[in-house]
Amino acid sequence: MKKITFLILILVFNLTYGSTSTKLTNSIDTIVIEITDNELEINNDGNLFYCDKKYAAPTKLIFPNLKSITNLNFCYTSNLVSIEFPNLEKIEGELAIYNNEDLIEPIFPKLAMTGDYVVMSENPLLSDVKLPELYYIGALFAFTDNPKLKHVETPKLKTVCERISFLLNPSLVEIDLPSLTNIGHCGTNEEHGGGFEFSSNELLSKINAPLLETAGDLNLYNNPKLESIETSNLVAIETVIHIHNNVNLKELKLQKLKSVGIDLHISSNDSLKTIDLRNLVEVGISFIIHANPLLEYLNLCSYEPPIIQYDENNIPIPSFPEFHLSNNPAVDHPPFCPDQKAEEEEDSDDDIREEEEEEEEPVRVSVHPNPAEDIVLIDSEIAFDKVEIYDLSGNLIKSFRPNESGYDVSDVAAGMYVMIIYHKDSIYGTIKKLVIR
Repeated sequence: MKKITFLILILVFNLTYGSTSTKLTNSIDTIVIEITDNELEINNDGNLFYCDKKYAAPTKLIFPNLKSITNLNFCYTSNLVSIEFPNLEKIEGELAIYNNEDLIEPIFPKLAMTGDYVVMSENPLLSDVKLPELYYIGALFAFTDNPKLKHVETPKLKTVCERISFLLNPSLVEIDLPSLTNIGHCGTNEEHGGGFEFSSNELLSKINAPLLETAGDLNLYNNPKLESIETSNLVAIETVIHIHNNVNLKELKLQKLKSVGIDLHISSNDSLKTIDLRNLVEVGISFIIHANPLLEYLNLCSYEPPIIQYDENNIPIPSFPEFHLSNNPAVDHPPFCPDQKAEEEEDSDDDIREEEEEEEEPVRVSVHPNPAEDIVLIDSEIAFDKVEIYDLSGNLIKSFRPNESGYDVSDVAAGMYVMIIYHKDSIYGTIKKLVIR
C-alpha cells in the first residue's frame, strides 16, 4: 500500500510540474525533490517565487545548481518542510520566507550576501535558521511571529544596511551577532542609521553584539526573560534608546556610550540593579530613568545634568534637555558617580596609559544664529560631509551637503530640532540643538 501511495504521489508531481527530469526520492517521512536548472520557476525579472503551493505529502526541495538569483521568495505553502540551496552564494535583491505552514528548516550553507532585505515571518514551525557565511544584508534583517523559532546563527554577519528586528518570537532563546560592526551606514545609503529592535520575545535571555559601535536606535520592550545585552563597544546612538518592561534584566552596561541624539528612556525593568553609562556626555532631548525599583548603581560620571532654575513663584522651569529620575528609590538623587575614587585606584598603569592615548581634544562645532529664521551657519574645527535636521520624534526633516554660504531652513516650521553634523570619513557626528522661529 505504501508503494502504491508513493507512486501516486510521483504521478501527481509529474502531472503538476510536467517534467520527468526532476530527481525525486523518498525517505521514511519526507519526499525529497531536486529541482534542476530547467525546472527553476524564474520569471522574466530573474525572480524565483515558490508561493501558494500545496504539496500532497511532507516535501523537501533542493536546488543543487543555483549560485545566484535576483529575488527569492517562499510563501503560503503547505507540506513544504525544508528548502536547501547548497551552492547559492548571492541574492541580488530580497530573501523573503513567510506564511509557510510546515516549513521547519531553510538551508543556505554558502549564502554570503543579499542586496536587499532578509525577512522571515509567520512561519509557525520554523525552528532553526543557519546562515554560516552571510556577512552583508543590503536592507532590513527581520524575524517576526515565528512561534517555534529557537536559533538564528549568523557568525560572520558584519553589515546590515537598515534595521535588525526580532519581534514576537516566543521560543527564541539567544541572539548572537559576534561579528556585527555596522548597522545603517552603507555607501551611498542616505537613510538614518539603522536600529536594533527586540520586542515580545518571551524566552529571549541574551543579546550579543560585542563589536557594534553605532546604531540609529536601540529598542528593547517586553522581553520577560532577557538578562543581559552585550554591546560593550557601542559609542553612539543617533536617535533613541528605549528600554522598557524587561522584568528580568539585571544590568545595563554601556560604558563606552558617549552620545544619544534624542531620547534615552529606561523604565519599568523590575530586576534592573546596575546602569553604567560612565562615558555618556550628551543626550539631545530627554533623559529619563523611571520605575526601576531595585536599581542600586547608576554611573553617570561624565554627564552633567542641566541646572534646575526656578521662576519668581519658585516653580521649576522646564530644562532642556530634560533630565528626570523618579521611582528608583536608591539612585534618584546625586551623586551619580559612585566609588569614583576606588575605580581610579584600581586602574592599572596600562589602563591609564591607554585612556590617555585615546583621549582627544573635543571637536568644537558652533551653529549660529540659534534661534534661526532662514539661514544657519556652521563653524567647525573638523571637516564634515553631511548635515541632517530631525524633529523631536526622530523624523528626518532636511539633509544638506557642506555649504559655506549656509543652510536654508526658511521652509522648516517653527520649533525645536536636532541637528547632526557628520564628521568626514567617520560614522560619528556632533549633535546640536536648533531652534527655528
